[in-house]
Amino acid sequence: MKTNQTKQKILDTASLLFYQKGFSGTSVRDIAEKASVNVSAISYYFRSKQGLLENVVTNYYEEYFKIVEENIHKLQTLQSLEKLKKLLEVIIHYKQQHHQMSCFIHRN
Repeated sequence: MKTNQTKQKILDTASLLFYQKGFSGTSVRDIAEKASVNVSAISYYFRSKQGLLENVVTNYYEEYFKIVEENIHKLQTLQSLEKLKKLLEVIIHYKQQHHQMSCFIHRN
């Protein structure tokens, strides 16, 4: 498995387990086992469970803000109310696509 695939697999697995069990209820061993990687791979990429959480949340918000900014520029020609409606659709769609992380973040 390529390095980026391993890292992404860890991120996806951590997101799932943080959603299901919470941050405190999830161990590095749980993540490694579910992702089928060594605990050392998590340490290598993220240093700790806290580092992994920071990476997961940062990725979520970076993508979120990128999509919002892109759509703000696309919607420039619309009237304010229509622009707001379309932007809310984009935000809701993003949160639905990333349901687990959205729930986890809003829960904490």
